[in-house]
Amino acid sequence: MTLGLRYTSQLDLLPFGQLSIEEQENPQHWQTRLSDICSGLQQLKASGRYQWILIDLPRDASQITHQLLSLCDHSLAIVNVDANCHIRLHQQALPDGAHILINDFRIGSQVQDDIYQLWLQSQRRLLPMLIHRDEAMAECLAAKQPVGEYRSDALAAEEILTLANWCLLNYSGLKTPVGSAS
Repeated sequence: MTLGLRYTSQLDLLPFGQLSIEEQENPQHWQTRLSDICSGLQQLKASGRYQWILIDLPRDASQITHQLLSLCDHSLAIVNVDANCHIRLHQQALPDGAHILINDFRIGSQVQDDIYQLWLQSQRRLLPMLIHRDEAMAECLAAKQPVGEYRSDALAAEEILTLANWCLLNYSGLKTPVGSAS
């Protein structure tokens, strides 16, 4: 049985899966598996086979999140511009060195614009780009394809490419953005 999926020759996916209710309530049931996952992740990093390993984690205080987050070189906190996220950004500590990425930003929303303007003044770790609400995201999820492949002309695809270039420039030391003439 193969756990990983090869999407292209340069992109492999390893879905996290889902914890059962018993596993959620009794961490000792998955602690051994978590240790194996952490070991495997360290081996992948050490192998040099992958330039980037992206891990999608829930933002909670669970042991599994903390252990996996401790193995990450960098982290992005993905937030929506709403009152709930605004309160949480001031109540919960972000991981050390984490940056904040705004997702699902709606053009024309006065509430979002007001909170965003406030964040521009108060959130020092806010990334210089955001991801707008875009119907192309829902379409690509339904088609089970990345937005840049399914709808490369979409605003979200362009913004995600901008995010990827920012990550390359700021997290890997690469001096020339992806897609630029060299």
